[in-house]
Amino acid sequence: MGKNEQADRMYMRDMTECPLCTARLESAVETILATSPDMAVAYIKCPACGEYGIQVMGGDGKLWRLTETQRATLAAYVCARSLDHKKAVILWAELSGQVNIPNEIWIPFDRIMKEFPLPPITERFDLALLNLSRTHKPGQVPTLGEHYLGLLCSEDKTTQLFILETLIERGDINGVAMLPSEFKITARGWIRVEEINKGLLGKENRQAFVAMWFDSSMEDLFSKGIAPAIKDAGFEPFRVDKNPSNNQYRAPQKSDHVLR
Repeated sequence: MGKNEQADRMYMRDMTECPLCTARLESAVETILATSPDMAVAYIKCPACGEYGIQVMGGDGKLWRLTETQRATLAAYVCARSLDHKKAVILWAELSGQVNIPNEIWIPFDRIMKEFPLPPITERFDLALLNLSRTHKPGQVPTLGEHYLGLLCSEDKTTQLFILETLIERGDINGVAMLPSEFKITARGWIRVEEINKGLLGKENRQAFVAMWFDSSMEDLFSKGIAPAIKDAGFEPFRVDKNPSNNQYRAPQKSDHVLR
C-alpha cells in the first residue's frame, strides 16, 4: 500500500489480532493518521485474510464494532482480493473531512455487505474449494488454521468444519474435519477446480447480460470498456444483437448478472 509521506505514523503494538478473523498478527500494525481524527487507518498484514487497511476511530486506535456476519463477509472479500493479487483496500465505516492518504481504494463496510454478501451455504463448497486450490500447488499438504474464515467463507468455526466435512465427503480433499489440520486436494478435487474455472458448473451463471443501445457509435465503448471489464470479472458478455441466432435468444434470468 502506498502511504502519504506527510501523514502521521505510529505503531499499534497492542493490536495483536486481525480485526476480521482474529488470527495472530506477526508484525506490529502501522497506523496512518490523516487530517482529521476519524481518518486514522490501521494497515493489517494478516496471514489468513491478506493485506488490507481498516479505519480506526481516531488516534486512540479503537476499532469499529463489527458483527460476526460483517467480520466474515469482510474477511471473505479481503481474502478473495488477496488471492486475485489485487491492490489492497481500505475498509471504512464513516468518513468526514479531507482524506490525506491518496492513491488508495476506499470501500465502505455497507457497500461490501450489500454487493458481496456471503452466498448460500450450498454455494460455498465450490467457492471454498476454489480458494483452497489457490493457496498451494497440486501434491502439497498445507495446514489450515482455525482463523481462516475468509478462505472458507465461514462466519464461525462450526461453519468452517461443516464445509470441510462436506469437501471430504465429496472426495474433493483428504484430511480430518478439525482445525488446525493438514489437508490435500485430491485428483477429483483438482478436476472439480478446473470445471469451476472453465465455467462448466452453472454455466448460465457465468453469463453477463448487457443491456445497452446497439448503435455503431457504442461499439468502442463495448469492445474496449464494457466487455474487457466483464471478462476480467470472470464472466462472458452476452448481447442479443451478437447472438449467432436470434432463435436461440434466451431472456435474462434471475440467475444472470445484468449489467446496465
